[in-house]
Amino acid sequence: MRALVERMQSEARPLAIETREFIGDQRNASVRVDRSTTYGLGGVAIAVTGNGKVRIDKQPWGEREKAITHKLALAQPDVDAVFAAVVADDFARLVIPEHTGYPDEPSYTVELTNAIGQTRRASKFVRCECAGFQRIVAAVGAVVIKHLDAKLREQLTLG
Repeated sequence: MRALVERMQSEARPLAIETREFIGDQRNASVRVDRSTTYGLGGVAIAVTGNGKVRIDKQPWGEREKAITHKLALAQPDVDAVFAAVVADDFARLVIPEHTGYPDEPSYTVELTNAIGQTRRASKFVRCECAGFQRIVAAVGAVVIKHLDAKLREQLTLG
């Protein structure tokens, strides 16, 4: 737990430039949201590229579950909505308050990789309030889950 908290704090340093400038050519950038594995719930990662490719990786919880990977393509307006959320909350300069988590408390990580391969990453435990971070996580989830049927959403633990 301590190592996770230290990693979160070291990654949380904001950049000196605005998010739109950091991204560069959106077609070559990507946004990734990871939910950590916690007791009874496997982790899940959603990666959205600027050209509309989505990859969802569900990590198993326990021996009975299997890892699931699902890929899909988004229309440009959906891709733009994901990047608009990141830009609207200026993710590159977003500051996550210092905080600690409880055992088995889920955490989220958001990664923004720009057109030249540089990555800005920030993480937080769910009970730590950071409205901008939470809006980005919600926006990525909302855009992607509307393209999944109810059974697949349940399998991927996406609501």
